[in-house]
Amino acid sequence: AGYTGLGQIDYQVVFSEDAEKFCRDYWEATGRNLYGLLEDVVGQDPRPASQRDDGREFGVLLWDVNCRFVYRDEVAEILSCEKQ
Repeated sequence: AGYTGLGQIDYQVVFSEDAEKFCRDYWEATGRNLYGLLEDVVGQDPRPASQRDDGREFGVLLWDVNCRFVYRDEVAEILSCEKQ
């Protein structure tokens, strides 16, 4: 199949209240738009094809922040962000 991007779903990305606050505070402290980066990365579904079951929690390290997220239907929810 390869990595053609055909059939790719772009997910709506929503943020928990805590994750949204963290992103806002992080932007003010660093000038880095973590919120926008998460929308781009998580919205394109970085999960391995073999692990695309809904409800399973995943994580990604972006810059110096560990972000946890989950997919349900066609929505990705950012659950938390924590500075490393």
